[in-house]
Amino acid sequence: ERSIGGLRTVTMSEEEYREKRQKIKKQLEEEGGLE
Repeated sequence: ERSIGGLRTVTMSEEEYREKRQKIKKQLEEEGGLE
């Protein structure tokens, strides 16, 4: 699985990683929708 923005670390649990990835994805979609 690809890491986005280098968020994936050994100390981060899968749940935390997915949560942060979802936030980034949502943020990018919102920013892209403004253009």
